[in-house]
Formats: sequence, C-alpha cells, structure tokens
Amino acid sequence: MRGWLAGLGVAVIVAGCTAGGTLGSSTGPPSNLTKTGRTLWQFEALLHDTFPHASQVSAHYRSGEWWNFSCPGACAPLSYWNPYFFTFTGARHSRFHLSKRKGRPVFGNYPIPIKIKGHLVACDPRERTFLITHFDAVGLSLACLKA
Repeated sequence: MRGWLAGLGVAVIVAGCTAGGTLGSSTGPPSNLTKTGRTLWQFEALLHDTFPHASQVSAHYRSGEWWNFSCPGACAPLSYWNPYFFTFTGARHSRFHLSKRKGRPVFGNYPIPIKIKGHLVACDPRERTFLITHFDAVGLSLACLKA
C-alpha cells in the first residue's frame, strides 16, 4: 500500500510540474520565457483556443506568401499539409487574436504572415502588429511585426 501511495505522489508531482511548469498553463505563459518563447506560447495558445480538441494541427505553406494553420489533426496529403507539433501543451487564452483585416500587410522582403483558418494573427488589440515568420530562415521563427 505504501508503494502505491508513493507512486501516486510521484505521479501527482510530475503531472503538476508538466502542467504548470515549462509547458505553461491556461493562466499564462511561464514567467521565465524569452520574448521569442512568449510569442510562441501566445501563438500556440491561440491554436489551442481555435482548435480546442486537436493535439496536432496541420498547416499549408504558400511559398513566400504565408503559413495557414487550418486543419486540426494530422491532415493528408503530406505534399500539401505540414504537421505542426505543439511545444506548450497547456497553453490557452491567448492575447493574440484572429484579425478581420483583408489583404496582406507589407512587411518587406522576407517576413511572411502566419494565418489561422485564413485570418492574419494580430499580436495586439488594435491590430498594429501581426505574427510573422521569416521564410529565409530555418524553422518557424516567430515574431510580431508592425504592418
């Protein structure tokens, strides 16, 4: 019985660390994140808010134009859909939101907007900054940029 209780205690501690530690929670991002980490947390919280039951989301990349995250789950064909795997499993209640703005903001040569369900992702309530990535960089390096 003691062994079972000890095992249960360890499981509760591990679950608590995972849910509220480095992976974030619905109360906000972990306090020790960098600016880039906070941006990623807000983005993933918006994905979780938009697709609440999806443990994975897929996106389509239009070369040099945008990434559009619009398919919950593992979507096919992989020649069109690229699976995205979450870093922050508990992120919810993003400060970012889906914009109603039409058209593509002018960011310059290399930044491209991130979209969710065909909408730009606004980083601020007044929609002056939008979530972008740099298509000339390796990976999905996210940042907010003034339009």
